[in-house]
Amino acid sequence: MSWMRRMEGALERCIEGFFNEKLAGTLQPVEVLQQLIKTMLDKATERIAPQRYSVYLQPEEQVRLTADQTLLEELKVCLTKEAQEQQLKFSGALEIHLLPDAALAHGCLRVEATFTPSCEAESPAEDELQSTRIFAKPEFPSLALPAARPARLRIVKGADVGFVLQLGAGRINIGRLQSNDLVLADQSASRLHAYICWAEATEMHMIYDAQSLNGTKLNEVLIQEAALRDGDRIRIGSTELEYEVNT
Repeated sequence: MSWMRRMEGALERCIEGFFNEKLAGTLQPVEVLQQLIKTMLDKATERIAPQRYSVYLQPEEQVRLTADQTLLEELKVCLTKEAQEQQLKFSGALEIHLLPDAALAHGCLRVEATFTPSCEAESPAEDELQSTRIFAKPEFPSLALPAARPARLRIVKGADVGFVLQLGAGRINIGRLQSNDLVLADQSASRLHAYICWAEATEMHMIYDAQSLNGTKLNEVLIQEAALRDGDRIRIGSTELEYEVNT
C-alpha cells in the first residue's frame, strides 16, 4: 500500500470532529496533518519513526494555528494512531512544534523530522499519562557518568529544594510522573515536563521542553530546546534548578 493511500485512510479517520472545520483561503489543520504523516513515513527506518517534528509556517498562519491550544494534541493523537497502524514506534516522546518562517508564502508549510540524539528512552505508557495519582517523592538515583562532561542538577527553589541529581549520557525525564528520573512534587509541573540528553556531537547536555502546559524556562527565557552551560538556571513550574558542571 502506497503512503498516499495510507495517508488518505488516516485523514478519513481524523477528519471528523476537530478537523472538519473548513478555513477557506487559509492553511487548514488537516493539511498540516497530511504533511506530518508523509514526513513520518518517508523518514521511518526499521520500524522506527522520528520523534520530533518541526512544522514551519508563514508567520501569520503560525500565529493563527498556535492560538488554538487543542491543535497540537489533536495532531499528536492522529499521528500516533497512524504510526500504530503502520507498526511504527517513535524514537522517543512525540513532539510537534509549529514555528514561523518568513520565507514561506500563505498556504505553504515545511516539515522537518529528527531523531533526537542520545534520547532512546520510550514515551511513558498511556496509563501512566492518564494517571493523576500523587506519589511520595523517591530518593534520586546516582547515575553512571560516561559523558565527557559529568554534571548535576541541583534544585535551588521549590518543594524539592536541596535535591541533587547526577547527569550522565542517558536521557533524564523530569516531571510529576513516578516513572521519571527526576520526580517533582510541584503541582504546576506537567507529568512529563522536560528532559535532558547528552549530545555527543557538541559534548554538551541539551534540555528539551516536552510540550509542557506552562513551558520550560532557561535563565528566564522560554525555550523549546537549548544547550546547558555551567550555572544555567532552569525553571519548571515553581521549581528552579541549577545546572552545575562537576569540577
